[in-house]
Parts: sequence; structure tokens; C-alpha cells
Amino acid sequence: MRKRRLRFWSIGVLLLVLVLSACHSGDRRKTGQQKGDSLFHSELLRSVTDSITQYPDSSRLYFERGGILYVMKEYQLAGKDLQKAISLDPLKTDYYISLGEIALAAGEFPAAEEAYRSALRLDSGNLMARLQLAFVLVQQKRFPQALAETDSLLTQDDNVVQAYGIKAQVLEALKDTAAALTFLKKAVSLAPSDYDALMATGDLLFNRHDTAALGYYRRAAEADTTQGEPLYCIGVFQQRIGKTREAIAAYKGCVARDAYYLKAYLSMGGILEDQNDWEDALKVYTLATRIDPTSSEAFYHRGLCREKLKNLRAAKSDYQDALDLKSSNQEARAALDRLNGSDTLKPK
Repeated sequence: MRKRRLRFWSIGVLLLVLVLSACHSGDRRKTGQQKGDSLFHSELLRSVTDSITQYPDSSRLYFERGGILYVMKEYQLAGKDLQKAISLDPLKTDYYISLGEIALAAGEFPAAEEAYRSALRLDSGNLMARLQLAFVLVQQKRFPQALAETDSLLTQDDNVVQAYGIKAQVLEALKDTAAALTFLKKAVSLAPSDYDALMATGDLLFNRHDTAALGYYRRAAEADTTQGEPLYCIGVFQQRIGKTREAIAAYKGCVARDAYYLKAYLSMGGILEDQNDWEDALKVYTLATRIDPTSSEAFYHRGLCREKLKNLRAAKSDYQDALDLKSSNQEARAALDRLNGSDTLKPK
């Protein structure tokens, strides 16, 4: 139901880099400084840079600084440090995996692929490198190759949850949803409290209009009590099958966890509109405009509520705001036409 985020099936962490950089993970307010030397001599990096000056042939120090830069999202500089580490010690598999992760974070998929393949040339049994390679191949829509890598990985270890997740997503992309569901259920059986596996299974069942989706979303909500998304998904499903009371309860639960979950407010407001409960809908949409002042949709629907409640001046103001935020909002434009006769208020 939600937009797919293939990233969650990637390992998504540089275990060694993050361990090395953990002691430097305090004040990061200086990450916006100039690149190059000025950044290397900032408070966060000065110590390791001084060590590199003292020991310029230490691959470990470049690896460590690359890890800190990765955490700071300075991917280009991080990549250069990892490349330097590799030039000093080209036989460290972890260096290539880390370089791949940096390239992946920067969206440079061919470079990430080459890094993971280099790691596998050194250690063909490295599960992390093979899993990351499969993920990168999926990102490039090279599905047969991705399946070959996951199959190879599962031959080595058939308990890798993420591998089943990647297989499921490839098969779903290839329109084989039945097989995809089989692999997702296998992932859940191996990791019953894995939030992403539960959500992915719920999503696939949602798209098949299967009420079993609700059970997986509820389990996901229990697996991570900070996430509003599973409750929002429950609300959408309940709304789709006509259970509006249950849907509203789920949306309220969603915003109780995540007060900035705009879609929950909009969906709740839509139900109240359908019930002609304009007063309560107005309250919901007002909250929506506060938590996201850039939402053209929220302003349009608040304007509609105000129009229904005969507050035409406020309604016109909301419609104009909706147009100012999104000039292509045809509903807001038509509403202004309706209130102003044939004279359309143009966006500012």
C-alpha cells in the first residue's frame, strides 16, 4: 500500500565504520563547514586528521575518518578516504564493503556494485557483500542478476531474512505476487518481530485486498511502537471496506504516535466530510495546516469546510493559499471561480 522503499532490505549499516566512528558521534554542528582541509581540521575530525599526519601510511586511520565523514553525510570525502585506505591495504574486504555503502548512500549504484564485487573477489563467502550487491542490482532493475545473487547467498545460509525480502520485492516487480508473498512469509517466520518484513507483507496483502493485511500491520505496530505508519495503513484498509469508525480510531492512533503524519489528518478529514460533519472536519484540517503549512490539499479542504459553514471570506483565503502553494490545484481554482463568479483569482 505504501510506496516501496527497497532500501530497508539493504543491510544499511557500515558496522565497522560506525563502530570506529561511534566515539566521535557527539557534536555535529560543524558539518556545514567548507570541505577539504577546513573540514578535516574541524573539532570533530581534528584528532584523527592529526593522527593521519603523524602516520600517513595507516589505512586504519583513513578508514576511521571515512566512517566519521559517512556519518556526517559527507559522502564524496568519505569515499576518497576509503579509496586511500584501500590503496594502502587492498586486501581488506571490509574496506570495499564500506566503500560500497558510501557509494550507495550517495546514489552511485554502479560504483557501489563494483565495490561489492571487489569485496567478493577477495571473499566469495561474504554474506554482507553479496546481500548488498543483490540490493544494488535491484536498484538498477537488473532483476535476474539480483535473484542469482540472493539464491547464491541462501545456498550459503538459508536464514538471512533480508535475502528473502529482496527476492520478494523482485518477484513483486515481476508481477509474481504469489511467489513474493511466499518469500515474505518466510522472512516473517524467521524474524517474527521485524518491522519492515511485517509491513512489506501487509502491503502486499493490502494490494491483493486481503484482510490478512490487518494482522500484519497490527504486528508491525506492536513491533515498533514509535511508528504511525502501520496504524495509518490499518485506517486506509478499514476505510476501504466501509468501517469508518475503526478507520478514524486507527488514524487517531497514528497521529498519537506521530503528530506530523499529514496523510492521517487528510484521511480523517475526508471521512468527516463524507459524513457532512463540517465542524469536526474543519478542526482536523486546521491541525493539518499547522503541522504542514505547505500542504495545498489541507488548505483546500479547510476552505471547503469554511464554505459549507458559510464563512466565505475565510474560505476564499484558504482557496487562494491552496493555489499559492500549488498552482495546479484545480479544485482550489474551481472553488475560487465558484465564489467569485467568472473572475478567477490568480496565484500570487
